[in-house]
Amino acid sequence: MPSWKLAGLLALLVFAFWTVIPSSPSALSQTQASNPVSGGTDADVQVVSTLLPTGTQQIVVVDTSQRAMAVYHVDPADGKIQLKSVRQLDWDLKMEHFNGQAPLPSELREVSP
Repeated sequence: MPSWKLAGLLALLVFAFWTVIPSSPSALSQTQASNPVSGGTDADVQVVSTLLPTGTQQIVVVDTSQRAMAVYHVDPADGKIQLKSVRQLDWDLKMEHFNGQAPLPSELREVSP
């Protein structure tokens, strides 16, 4: 990823962090989703923030143009941000089913109308 895109993503993450966390912890809702943010002509980024039961804030950043996502945890004590996971979604989205229950898509195709 070019350094300007990485810098933009980090700036967006910091912006999301400061706009999602209210001044009082009691005012923080369980889940807050942002509107899509345009990072240029080729980037559509969505940010979702969730307060975990441990008090840690989880921020999920989804780049729809790159079909990728990143998960960050923000420590409530010191505000340190830790990258937990990054994943391309291309192969995930090509799966026909995962942990599905009957009737599976392949089973439905075998049934003649």
